Amino acid sequence: MNDDRVCPATDTLFKVHDRVVAEVDSSREEALQVTVRLLVPSGQIGCIIGKGGQIVQTIRSDTASQVRILKDNHVPAYALSNVELV
Repeated sequence: MNDDRVCPATDTLFKVHDRVVAEVDSSREEALQVTVRLLVPSGQIGCIIGKGGQIVQTIRSDTASQVRILKDNHVPAYALSNVELV
């Protein structure tokens, strides 16, 4: 197995980050806060968290962003039962 491959959930987080960064004008002086909510299949949450939280911590430090996996009561009513909100 190739160690450079990432699961679709992790890949999506990086794509969203790249898109937000591309849209931000670097000359802005004030901080810009963007909130993105992703519905991720429960079976892929481990790909985002990683063993001992290592992957999510790397994502946080590499992108200077906050990444949270929210509890079931935050998942929208229209979502499937097997998803998590990131």
